[in-house]
Amino acid sequence: MHLCILAQGAREFVDGASASDPRMGRMTSSASETMRAVEVTHYGDPGVLRVRAVPRPTVSAGELLVRVRASTVSSGDARVRAMRVPPGMKLLGRLALGWRGPRRAVLGTDLAGEVVEVGAGVTRFRVGDAVVAFVGAAMGAHAEYVKLREDAPLLPMPEGLSWEEAAALPFGACTALHYLRREARLQPGERVLILGASGAVGAAAVQIASHDGAEVTAVCSAANAALAREARREGGPRLQHARLHARLGDG
Repeated sequence: MHLCILAQGAREFVDGASASDPRMGRMTSSASETMRAVEVTHYGDPGVLRVRAVPRPTVSAGELLVRVRASTVSSGDARVRAMRVPPGMKLLGRLALGWRGPRRAVLGTDLAGEVVEVGAGVTRFRVGDAVVAFVGAAMGAHAEYVKLREDAPLLPMPEGLSWEEAAALPFGACTALHYLRREARLQPGERVLILGASGAVGAAAVQIASHDGAEVTAVCSAANAALAREARREGGPRLQHARLHARLGDG
């Protein structure tokens, strides 16, 4: 997973492109009412990305403004950028996402950053708080600032993590949480098989399922077995009894 650091001028990357890459465009200082964001100009490879000045969000009651310190470029972002959909689904995909390019030109589903402004009625957070958020289908995290509602999937950033480490958490964790608890309705004592246990979703699923008291069987490649074992330890005492199966060729 590539990390996209937008708020720190010395380190700006988009799918591996540095700030000196011509496709990044000319960077100039922005007025207070604008910000920089990475936009998808049209569907295609990473070369379609451009850093542009766009209006900075303004907050209303119940909202807060977060300065993005780190975001991720996930597999979902790459699929949307390239209109990479199953065969026969491109027409429906364009109708849903946009004909020549995404209607939401600024991608990015998750972020870590600091609160810089709060609207009236906000009580859970205050200016200066470090937070981690999952923007989800609304996207927009590939920008210097993101506006969020106080009741959005937004939490204080765990202590001891870097901005990059914190930003990498929401995508996999929220996906795993949804399917284990809302779809599977996993209960203590039940058995769960997790394929791809070293990926973003799989590693989170191993920890969550074990924390919830399930008997976990985790499958991953031998090369990633150490990562899966670390996830087992991070899941807490209940995960000590989980089984780990490593097979070559499995992600």
